[in-house]
Amino acid sequence: MGECPGRSTPMAARSQMLQVRHGLAIRSGDGMATRSSWTPSVSTTGPGSIAAAILAAKRCTPRKNIDVATWATWMSRSPWMTPSLTTGPLHSRSLTCCRPTQTFWNTCAMKTRRIEFTWSGRRSITAAGWLCSSGSYVLALSGSLLALMVAAAAPEPIPRAAPEAVGLAPARLREATDLLSGFVAERKIAGAVAAVARKGKLAYLEPVGVQDLVTRVPMGERSIFRIYSMSKSVTAAAVMMLLEEGRFALNDPVSKYLAEFKQVRVVSPDAAVREPAREITVQDLLLHTSGLNHRTSDEYTRAQVRSRDITLPRFISNIVRVPLMEDPGVRYRYSEATTVLGRLVEIWSGKPLDVFLDQRVFRPLGMIDTGFWVRREQRPRLAAVYGPSHDGGLALIEIEVVPFTKRPALLEGAVGLVSTVPDYLRFSLMLLNRGELNGVRILRAKTVDTMTGNSLSDPVLKARGGAMGWGLANVNVVLDPTGLNYPANRGEYGWDGTAGTIFWIDPAREMVTILMTQSSPANPDSLRQRFKTLVQQAVVD
Repeated sequence: MGECPGRSTPMAARSQMLQVRHGLAIRSGDGMATRSSWTPSVSTTGPGSIAAAILAAKRCTPRKNIDVATWATWMSRSPWMTPSLTTGPLHSRSLTCCRPTQTFWNTCAMKTRRIEFTWSGRRSITAAGWLCSSGSYVLALSGSLLALMVAAAAPEPIPRAAPEAVGLAPARLREATDLLSGFVAERKIAGAVAAVARKGKLAYLEPVGVQDLVTRVPMGERSIFRIYSMSKSVTAAAVMMLLEEGRFALNDPVSKYLAEFKQVRVVSPDAAVREPAREITVQDLLLHTSGLNHRTSDEYTRAQVRSRDITLPRFISNIVRVPLMEDPGVRYRYSEATTVLGRLVEIWSGKPLDVFLDQRVFRPLGMIDTGFWVRREQRPRLAAVYGPSHDGGLALIEIEVVPFTKRPALLEGAVGLVSTVPDYLRFSLMLLNRGELNGVRILRAKTVDTMTGNSLSDPVLKARGGAMGWGLANVNVVLDPTGLNYPANRGEYGWDGTAGTIFWIDPAREMVTILMTQSSPANPDSLRQRFKTLVQQAVVD
């Protein structure tokens, strides 16, 4: 049997198609095709130009050439396509209908059918195509869209360098790896992935252990983690992008955009419920000085404020029914404020939170594995969460009733994202570079400076202890390194997640450090501080 026609291509086109082939996974709606049964081919109208890409069954016999004008309607939710590409017909003058090797198919009737495909194991869009009666899909794409797909599938990599080239001692970094491996051997964690970048280059990226103690799948550089509260910094970045656009002011009352907050009350020390001294502002939400409570608090648990199977509007209705713990602006109290901010992002932008983040943060930065749930193609890379077992080993922990393998109804800007070390490194380098990565700017430099410095008032800061401030980026900011139990520099900032993930950004040393495990408790035997100490000691200039 022969392959589908149209596979003779110029070298430039062939190179592009190779990238698409390795970055593209095809998923048919009715299960008639599998990823391995597809291959791309192209036809050209001029030297070096790609007029159309045809995706058809890999092993098939030419059945019939049909001259048609095909079209593809791209979902507006597609994070890899700009809105201008979501409308209008796209034409290809030649389509080839193929059939599988089985001989009992004797017709190739054309029927419009919708299919879904993803690339880089992450993004989904829907397009129109044809279904041969053989069960083979044929889809035509314009060359310009193909070029965008290639770019999306292969984000510009972070440059790599030997540790010594960026002022890091390889021996100390090996000790950091040995520390992680020791925790695995002692059954304190199942596995981990860690990275250190300095002076714009990735000098250390090490996976150790396994993703799952049952399957024994090894941790990989792109293993996927539930990052929980590290989601907050991403949502905060989205908020500040919209601030730059003038969609709101930091001192705006939240009730200006969410009328439900007009009814918020506060609990007095004598347990009486009264009106708050003032309204909650957007800045209060960013600084966790709103008086709202933590998602696992007894008050919110009893009131059933939060569940991954409710919507953001329902969450807002739930949270305003529970009185504030104190007046806004009085105290730093880590809370559900960032999930409220996620709803505000939807209102200010007119887009669902996941769409906004995809289009404005993840796609521009090349964060191909970050989102609110793990798609089918990504599931083999999702690490399981473990905690101590009664026999001194590790036991699987099911943290969420609605697992991260399903799209949640509640898009939680505070705790809802999954990501990888390489993806979050890209986000962290954007912050370190004051809003820009690989020539793509998503925030102004002055905005990032404001986000990553302390914004707490003196009374609130003093009550918090003074060693750590808090930035609008939803990060701890080191103000007094002597008050910490690990080495750090003044101005260093970062945050962590409840299932064992953490990041540190040190502007003074131009360094980003990321450690991801899936562990509850999140920091067994002070792993984070011990790892950070070794990395800090690795700096030799």
